[in-house]
Amino acid sequence: MEASVHFLVVPVNRQPDMGFWLQADSPEEARRLVSLNVPQMEYATNEGYATCEQDQTHSPPYGVIVEGSGRTFTIKKRY
Repeated sequence: MEASVHFLVVPVNRQPDMGFWLQADSPEEARRLVSLNVPQMEYATNEGYATCEQDQTHSPPYGVIVEGSGRTFTIKKRY
């Protein structure tokens, strides 16, 4: 099994420093976790709504999503 990496999910037309960082096994998983656990980001799985790239700017621990503003979200839902 591959180790999780850090991803940045950013809504289109939003500055990257205000995106969401988290650990995931793939971009698809990162999008899904943001979609399920961050209010008003339910469309993050849609590539037209948000981008997703590997990014090590922030390195939150497993099970946490960190917004660029410093706000954190606990990953409670995975599916």
